[in-house]
Amino acid sequence: MQVALFFQKAARSARLPVVWDYHVILLLQPKDLNLARVVREPGIGESLEGGPPAQNRAGSYVYDLDSYLPSPCPWEDYLELTFPSSLLPEYQSSFRVISAKIYLDSFVSDRSHMLVKNARELEDGQVELDDEDMPHDEKPDIGSKVAFSTLSYSAEPPSYEPLCGALMAGSGIGSNLMSHFVCMEATPGSFGEVIEWQEIRSRF
Repeated sequence: MQVALFFQKAARSARLPVVWDYHVILLLQPKDLNLARVVREPGIGESLEGGPPAQNRAGSYVYDLDSYLPSPCPWEDYLELTFPSSLLPEYQSSFRVISAKIYLDSFVSDRSHMLVKNARELEDGQVELDDEDMPHDEKPDIGSKVAFSTLSYSAEPPSYEPLCGALMAGSGIGSNLMSHFVCMEATPGSFGEVIEWQEIRSRF
């Protein structure tokens, strides 16, 4: 599954979408809506929508460090600008909503999802494999023009240690990112609740 997001820094322009297989944001939902206030920076409203900036918006708000939108950003604004209702249905998002405590206790990743095989073209009949541990069914046939030599990160990994929640320490599981967090199917052991785009607007 791939979804389109707008106002992302990875796009050529804030008005153009990027297509991700998943994206992570922090959604803060105040316990007391009467006390919660988010004041948007002056001028942000005009630059995005051509209208006056919203002031003293009460409710939930989003932190997305990969977005051009202000951080924090009121939930209603973030949802409509990042996942506009005008998108074709096949590019609309589903959302797996997970509490902060469950995430901090149960998430583990060894960053293996960031590894990619380095491929290079060889002359006919030549195959070189530097990685002897590569699974047999992933090795090219003799005579192939492509050889996978090494694994490397698709982007510079963070400087801090890979994340491992307290409940996952000593479990022997290297990563549950894709199977228990990113997957949008109700798989056994997955965390949180999957909510479709049509419903998410009214939930927070």
